Amino acid sequence: MNIRKAIQLATKAIRKEIRRIAVDANFHDKYCADYPHAVQASKDRKKYQSAIQTLERIERTFKMLRTFQQVYTIDGTLAANHVFTFKAPFDMQIVHVSLSNSTANAGTFDLGPSTDADGYADGKSFGVSAACTELDERTDFDGAVSDSQWPRVTKGTVVHVTIKDHASHMANACVVITYTEG
Repeated sequence: MNIRKAIQLATKAIRKEIRRIAVDANFHDKYCADYPHAVQASKDRKKYQSAIQTLERIERTFKMLRTFQQVYTIDGTLAANHVFTFKAPFDMQIVHVSLSNSTANAGTFDLGPSTDADGYADGKSFGVSAACTELDERTDFDGAVSDSQWPRVTKGTVVHVTIKDHASHMANACVVITYTEG
C-alpha cells in the first residue's frame, strides 16, 4: 500500500468514527448537554476533524513530490478536434489539468484510457480569452473510470487527450497535465 492510499484509508476510518459519535457530540455542541459521554464525543470530534485536515495537508504536500508535466499546444485556429495518445511509462496519478485558449470560444476537453477516452475527465470547458480552467480537486475528475478521485494511470495504459473544437473555433489551445509518479 502506498502512502496516498494509506492516508485515504485513515481518513475514511476517522470519518466513520466521527459519524458514530455525531449524536452525542451534537447534543453537547448544539444543546449544551453536559453528560460526560457528550462532552468527550465533542472533544474527540474536534480532534478527529483536526487529524483529517492534517492528513489532507500531508496528502497535498505528498502529491507535489516527484511531479512532472505534459504540455499540449495547438498553434493557430482549430479547424477540427485533436486527439493525442501516449503510453504510460510507469504508474502515475493525475493531480492537475490546466486548459486555456486565446479566444472567447470554449471548446471541451476529455481525458481517459483507450478503453474509455473520457474516463478521467469528461467534457471540461476550456478557459477563454487566455484565462485558465483548472481541474485541481478530486471531484473535477468526474469520468466513469476516476470516480471523483485523482485518476490513477498504470504502467502501459494508453491515455487519450482529446481537444474538441468549438463551433466558432478556438485558437492557440493549451493543455497542461500534471502527474505524480507512483
